[in-house]
Amino acid sequence: LVGLAIGAQLLLWTTGGIVMSWLPIEKVRGEHHMAEPADVPISARALPPALREPLAGRAVLGIELRHGLGHSLAEVRFADGPPALFDATTGEKLSPIDERMARAAALADYAGKARISRIHLLSGKEETPQEYRGPLPVWQIRIDDGEGTRLYVSPNVGRVVARRNDMWRFYDFFWMLHIMDYDAREDFNNLLLRIAAVFGAIMAASGIGLLFWRVHRRDFRFRRRRSG
Repeated sequence: LVGLAIGAQLLLWTTGGIVMSWLPIEKVRGEHHMAEPADVPISARALPPALREPLAGRAVLGIELRHGLGHSLAEVRFADGPPALFDATTGEKLSPIDERMARAAALADYAGKARISRIHLLSGKEETPQEYRGPLPVWQIRIDDGEGTRLYVSPNVGRVVARRNDMWRFYDFFWMLHIMDYDAREDFNNLLLRIAAVFGAIMAASGIGLLFWRVHRRDFRFRRRRSG
């Protein structure tokens, strides 16, 4: 029974390897629809004067300046809380971004013509699909492109943080079978996989050993018959 279970898992490992080797990873990740950055980053040599007051007294870990959403943006990472988005010119805090800005961020990230079929703010784990494993809340934006593209835009930083599509879901199913993490689908070092890998290696080694033993015995008997 154990040998049958390990054999079935070996088949799943092989099948998963075939699927993952044949599917182009850039299409699985949705990167073939990702637009090239068109804006020139702002020089970050000094903190913009407009941000000095709103950031006063906060423990700032880093600031990334960029153009986007019709603003000169400052993405600020804090030591004591989630990141936030500011207008680098006026100092106005833009996050959490609203639906209009989430749409703009998604369309700016998507290359080519796209029509948004649905946009929804996901706030709780119970309403969030398993395909998204990042921080909440997050804007889920569905693109009507025939590939089931779904973009996830962070309301805190105003950018796409995850790209999913139907091919990704198919790939992820076989990835789950491959690493034997049937819950989070992320742990490549889980105990079940380790046990199966050890038993698989034992079965493979014993099979090879048995093959050589059988071949050796047949060869020995054949020689005895000839000598006799």
